[in-house]
Amino acid sequence: MLLWAALLILVPVSGQFALPKPVISLHPPWTTVFLGETVNLTCKGFHSYKPEKTKWYHANYKGEKEEREISGNTLKVCGSGEFKCQVRGSPPSDPVRLYFSTGLLILQAPHSVFEGDTLFLRCQKQGKKKLSAVKYIWNGNTLYKSNKSLDLSIPRASLNNSGHYQCIGFMDKNHVLESNPKVIKIQELFPRPKLNATAFQPMEGSSVNLTCETHLHPERLDTPLHFTFFRDKGVILSGWNNSSELQIPIIWKEDSGLYGCGIETMTHSVRKHSLLLEISVQRIPVSQVSMETQPPGGQAVEGETLVLVCSVAEGTGYTTFSWHRENMKESLGRKTERSQRAELEIPAIRESHAGGYYCTADNSYGPVHSEVVNITVREIPSNRSNLMGLGAAGGFFSILLLLFFCWSWRKSGNNFQEEETRSPPNPASGESPWSICPAQVQLQPLYVNVQYQEGDLVYSEIQTIWLRGEEEARASRTSLEQKRTSIVYSEVKIQPSTNPAEEVSSSKDEDMECHTNVFNQKLMFLGQYLLWPPFWMVLVFMPLWAILLVLGPVPGQSVSRQFTAALKSRISVQPPWTNYFSGDTATLSCHKPGFLPYQIKWYRGGRLLSRNTNTFQVNESGNFKCQADNLPPSKSVHLDFSNAQLILQAPFEVFEKDSVVLKCQEKKRTSRSNITFYRNGQHLPHQGAEYHIQNADLQHNGDYHCKNRYASSNKVKIQVQELFPRPVLLARPSQPIDGSPVDLICDTQLSPQKSNVQLKFCFLKDDLISRQVCRRDPEYHIPAIRKEDSTSYICKAGTSNIWKTSRPFQIPVQIPVSLPVLTLSTARAKALEGDMATLRCEAQRGSPPIWYQFYHENVPLGSSTTSSIGGASLSFPLTTEHSGKYYCTARNHLRLQYSKAVSLFVIVPVSRPTLTLRTPRTQAVVGDTIELHCEAPRGSPPILYQFYHENIILGRHTAPSGGGASFNLSLTAEHSGNYFCEANNGQEAQRSVTITLNVIVPVSHPGLTLRMPRTQAVVGDTVEFHCEALTGSPPIQYQFYHENVNLGNSSALSGGGASFNLFLTEEHSGNYFCEASNVAGAQQSEAVSIKVIVPVSRPVLTLRAPKAQVVVGDVVELLCEALSGSPPILYQFYYENITLGNSSAPFGGGAFFNFSVTREHSGNYSCEANNRLWAQQSDKVTLFVTGLTGDRSGSVAAGLTGMLLSMVVLAAGALLFHCWLSRKAGRMPASDPTRRPSDSEPQEPTYSNVSGWVELQPVYSNVNSLGGDVVYSEVRWCTKARPYAVASVPMVPENKGSPVIYTEVKVACTSASKPNCQPPQ
Repeated sequence: MLLWAALLILVPVSGQFALPKPVISLHPPWTTVFLGETVNLTCKGFHSYKPEKTKWYHANYKGEKEEREISGNTLKVCGSGEFKCQVRGSPPSDPVRLYFSTGLLILQAPHSVFEGDTLFLRCQKQGKKKLSAVKYIWNGNTLYKSNKSLDLSIPRASLNNSGHYQCIGFMDKNHVLESNPKVIKIQELFPRPKLNATAFQPMEGSSVNLTCETHLHPERLDTPLHFTFFRDKGVILSGWNNSSELQIPIIWKEDSGLYGCGIETMTHSVRKHSLLLEISVQRIPVSQVSMETQPPGGQAVEGETLVLVCSVAEGTGYTTFSWHRENMKESLGRKTERSQRAELEIPAIRESHAGGYYCTADNSYGPVHSEVVNITVREIPSNRSNLMGLGAAGGFFSILLLLFFCWSWRKSGNNFQEEETRSPPNPASGESPWSICPAQVQLQPLYVNVQYQEGDLVYSEIQTIWLRGEEEARASRTSLEQKRTSIVYSEVKIQPSTNPAEEVSSSKDEDMECHTNVFNQKLMFLGQYLLWPPFWMVLVFMPLWAILLVLGPVPGQSVSRQFTAALKSRISVQPPWTNYFSGDTATLSCHKPGFLPYQIKWYRGGRLLSRNTNTFQVNESGNFKCQADNLPPSKSVHLDFSNAQLILQAPFEVFEKDSVVLKCQEKKRTSRSNITFYRNGQHLPHQGAEYHIQNADLQHNGDYHCKNRYASSNKVKIQVQELFPRPVLLARPSQPIDGSPVDLICDTQLSPQKSNVQLKFCFLKDDLISRQVCRRDPEYHIPAIRKEDSTSYICKAGTSNIWKTSRPFQIPVQIPVSLPVLTLSTARAKALEGDMATLRCEAQRGSPPIWYQFYHENVPLGSSTTSSIGGASLSFPLTTEHSGKYYCTARNHLRLQYSKAVSLFVIVPVSRPTLTLRTPRTQAVVGDTIELHCEAPRGSPPILYQFYHENIILGRHTAPSGGGASFNLSLTAEHSGNYFCEANNGQEAQRSVTITLNVIVPVSHPGLTLRMPRTQAVVGDTVEFHCEALTGSPPIQYQFYHENVNLGNSSALSGGGASFNLFLTEEHSGNYFCEASNVAGAQQSEAVSIKVIVPVSRPVLTLRAPKAQVVVGDVVELLCEALSGSPPILYQFYYENITLGNSSAPFGGGAFFNFSVTREHSGNYSCEANNRLWAQQSDKVTLFVTGLTGDRSGSVAAGLTGMLLSMVVLAAGALLFHCWLSRKAGRMPASDPTRRPSDSEPQEPTYSNVSGWVELQPVYSNVNSLGGDVVYSEVRWCTKARPYAVASVPMVPENKGSPVIYTEVKVACTSASKPNCQPPQ
């Protein structure tokens, strides 16, 4: 990629590309040699092929300069000086300084060393006598000293290794030699990268491109690099890959932070990071908040669903929408979404919901309000109300009949039985007689979530305390002890069976008899009930009443589908003038292009005049326009009805090439006077009352008027309109591939007023009309376009008298690159090291530019770009590494092609080397420096030695004069394993015997990682603690700690890490660490903190009211509290599954919600607790609202009241009839001896298995009993006894087989009503 970037920066010079500086390479690679030796300098240009001629510049140390041009690019040098080279079209290279020494000892170093390379230093003595030891000095300090290896290698050199080097050689104790000092500068492979972004303050929701920019040194342009991107030094945006760009498709406010990038080589020898770049994402504040309704217009029908839609024109990120009603502080609903639109649904709209509504939107910049939308609620139509009133009257008549029948039966001494479904056992003695019972009050059953079990006896008791006056009755809030209000409460008592042998019923026979009597009594009651006359009357009136309630039209909405067409309505005038005399009449016509209009509206000055007429006659001045169906309105036409004596009449619209007639009309035509016409004040040479314009064009534009001897007419502005714009020629596709089809499109558009004009289209190539004749189709199809068709095209569009030509359009036909052919040539049949090899890659066809790339065993060697057809070449001197397969690629913007592979073998025989390993102690330890020495007994120099560890190359060293080579290695943990070396002199490589080295590694600081099933730790989750020391010789013992308390341990016999699983509870929050130890010592990890989150429990909803009975206007407080759960907790309150509001408890606990009670607030309430981990809903709490102020007029109230009264009376009548039937059958005595008015305490049931009672909380209801009456009920449960029954939690009774639940309503008289009765306590 960087090489391609280097190609792109080439600047054209004299029609050709200017090349960068060439690079000089040395062989051997030393800049200091002994006098008498030779050095080959090779000039490597940017192009990969070998230049035909090279110009060399030489300057010796005496100041003498020499310039010469040679064939080829290699120069043999044997004298000191400074050398430069230049190839054709390139600037001179950087200088290379060679020094041919006459000293006895020299220090040899490479010409150029880059960071990440291995720095090789050689201390060489002249002559045959060898040195016994050497010492290397760096910046005045001893760097290395050895009596075995005379060479020094520094792997992965960095910029810090630059400095002054010198070597000292020892021949014996008295003979010491010093070399020349050498300044070595490690060159930077690439500078520190710089991160660039397309925007440093991007808008939220947009895309951002990041680019990591650097450049390689010209000598190392073929070095492959990897890139990575990160944020805030912890968030990895992309792993290491070969792309220097990263696209963030959508960036959000949360993505703001410090961004950086890193670059490293594929061998990981050099890695650099950029400076951090701050990117601040800008959030667009919400604006233009608007609220709409569905149905539209704020018109709703009572009982239907109303949807409030809140939207914003602009705004990004999470937006909180809130809906409000005027003069109310509480929000109707709230939603937070990453959207510009949200909806709130009101399931059933009521008349009380009418009023002004608005919404707000906030995305952290503050709420923005919409305009208020007024909601009107329409009631049910009056005709339906009348029918429903008639139905209510019928229901009331049914009630009167039922009451009369009840009174007559009561007067005769008959009573109805209370229970319809179950027949209770025989009541005990002492029960008050039924004949003195007042009218019974039936209560609405209230169920609570109690659970019954077999063997439990359950009954309820309803007591009424007598009020002594109306003033006390008006009291708003009293207690049971004060007895100032009518209070009805129930007590539910539970008796567990203590004796497993006892049963509530005496035997199975009694149970069977009980069920048989119930069944027989049901049949008897059903038969008598069907023969009852009022039953049939009610049976007739009730369906009739129901039919009347549903009759009448149900209001709805007519929904019209509207759409906006691309065309507009069109208006025409007949006669075709815009000026008339007063008293004249003009006829306007409205047209819908392509269709007959269905509905037409006429407007004058924005005011609707008429509808549903295709033509409209006008005799008054004004601006007129029309609208056909749902198309946009037409263009406005101004008609003027004048009282002037002279007027000029002109057409409404004029198009180019039209024939235009201007008429100068006199009101009184008795005399013929000379009429003259003027345009823009200039006299037009014409005579007569009409002025004709043939083939109107732009030159005829202007203001016209006419004159006679007596008057001057009005001015008429003539604006010649374009019939159609100049066509544009388009090609699809715009850059077709050779042989593919192409469609030519001549794009233009007629004026809507002239849509009936037929255009013709002609297509021309090189100004020659195509084979196909001009036609009405604006498209021309070319089945297969070829390279020779890459030329200029134009199109023409027009009518018989108007033709317009498009601009020329060039169609570049693209040719994919063909399969390239790679050829390899060397100087001789067998390639030897040092020979020049030339690779040439050429593709026969392909649209330029073509990029050629050369590869050796999938490793890029070089590249070249050609701007025309032809190939590219690459020349290089052969070394031992050049054996293998070569191929090339040719690529243009359409295709990438691979050539066939070509093999190259460099044959140089060498003997098998011997590898020796030298350590400072018996056993190698991490940190020691060892020396690897490889030597081949025979082989033609130069010999290249390579050292390997587990098949991974460590380094290489060349022995140009034969002998061995050494490699120093500072041991780390990874250096345990097998080592061998390889010797190669360019013909054939030989490998030594493998030597095994075992390095003892102390254990490193372990790393403790947590693996959780989710992002946050939650009670009940299982967390895996994994402790691992990256280095350390096995076995390794791992121990896990929580707040210094040992949790457990594990051993890794073969190294690696160990894990420990923990089931989380709330107490497990805190710090954790682990310890790793082996024979060399122990190390502790960094502490890791865990915060365990507790899911929220099921909340409890408490309803608090100022008094026992809630009336309209009271303020009710809802308290929702979850007993457990990690804060913060968000509470939401619901009414009949409709959200009332929410409140947050940041530190736990409960939340409150207050509201003023209205008549619609009766119903079920619930709440929800959510701590973002778990959401729980409470049980529903029912609220009854009494004291409705005022009767609502309307059909719905009347109908519902009639229906409820009918149902109450029917139930009461059926109950009384059932009582009478039961009494007549002898199943119920006139009195109950278990209940006596004289009893001071209520009598308990006399069951032997009753040992104790459990009293529950009283349940209050709005029952107003008769003064002086004490009413209570008893609920009994008759089941089969269950052995070993115990007390349990009550539950709602179910209608199953064995349990029998029934209620007896008993009345005991107070002393005020009956002297013989005692009121219950």
